[in-house]
Amino acid sequence: MVQLQVYLFPSYMQPITNNYKNRLLMTILLAPLIALVISTGLIQNAHAGTSSCEETCEVNFFFDGIECNSQHDRNNIECNAQYENEQNECLQTKSEDTTQCHDEADEKLAACDTEKITDLAVCETLPSEDQRDCRRIAGDRFDSCQDNVGGALFGCIESVKETSESCNGSAKSSRDQCYVESDTELGTCNERATSKLNQCIEECRILPAFINVMKFNDINGDGIKDIDEPEIQGWSITLMCNDVQDAKETDGNGETTFEIEQPPEQCKVSEEQRDNWQPTTPESVDLEVIGGTTYDVAFGNKFIVEMDIKPGSFPNSINTKSMGVVPVAILGSEVFDVTDVDVTTLAFGPDGATPAHYLTNPHTYNDHLQDVNDDGFLDLVSHYKQKKTGIKCGDIDASLTGALLDGTPFEVTDSVNPICKP
Repeated sequence: MVQLQVYLFPSYMQPITNNYKNRLLMTILLAPLIALVISTGLIQNAHAGTSSCEETCEVNFFFDGIECNSQHDRNNIECNAQYENEQNECLQTKSEDTTQCHDEADEKLAACDTEKITDLAVCETLPSEDQRDCRRIAGDRFDSCQDNVGGALFGCIESVKETSESCNGSAKSSRDQCYVESDTELGTCNERATSKLNQCIEECRILPAFINVMKFNDINGDGIKDIDEPEIQGWSITLMCNDVQDAKETDGNGETTFEIEQPPEQCKVSEEQRDNWQPTTPESVDLEVIGGTTYDVAFGNKFIVEMDIKPGSFPNSINTKSMGVVPVAILGSEVFDVTDVDVTTLAFGPDGATPAHYLTNPHTYNDHLQDVNDDGFLDLVSHYKQKKTGIKCGDIDASLTGALLDGTPFEVTDSVNPICKP
């Protein structure tokens, strides 16, 4: 199974235009993830993946879009703040003008009262038969004066209202114009971000591309490189791009790198096949190589060793109470010489029992080289004390681990049938 790296931001993503707080929250949440993707490059244990210059451009474009929209929101906030200030000024002016209207009315009413008092005083100087008519006339003049004051007050307040409405309308128009300018600035900012993205991609595509290949011994055969699984040196890797072939061997770190100077190219990366090595990842990977991109490919192989627990018997019954030994045969073949096994590394069963006999002794070692399956090839038979193997009731298989004399580790498994007696 080939695992490709997954990126968060495809090329068609445009700057987002959601609510400012939501965008800010998303930026805070995504920033650590984006930083992790950029810093680590590939998903761990991927067999094939990319670290692309263009994808870096797209990540930068994403943040440019966030900044454009954030500035747009800040501008709109300033528009609203200015609008609120102007509204407050309108309200303040309205309040002051209304107060002035009432103050002027109060002064005029006081003048009406003074005029009435003066008129009544004049009436008191007249003959008694004329005073009644005089007081009536004075009262009429007072009522008329009050009416005039009331009319003037109404007119003054209406004028204040009209002025206030005009003030509010002007404030709203200023705010709307501010919004238009903010939107225009946003469009310009997004255009700059898009232009920057396109230029970045163009610059990426004229860059060379690199293919990094890593080769490892997949001891457990799961297709994933574990920390304790070693890299393999000297393994031939072939690169074929548009009918042009190149081949290299992996270095001491199990790695090699190919440079493609003039992408795009259609390329295939493949590994050599060796006897007794079983591929645990795809034997080749097809890549559409583009400029400014680094591709990482990992090939895993498991060294195949065959073994037979209790040679010649089946189903490999083991008495868990036994004080004896369990014979285990590593089987030789036309492509595998058992004398290449480093006997000091052998360990059998869940508890890793070591051989019961001193196989480092040449005479003992030769006694344990036998053809147990009569195929014409020597097999290496080792024995393990049952009590030290850790095999228990319920187990269905047991493993033998070890390494070759050149350090190549291996692990092989065979079935067991534990016999559990009370």
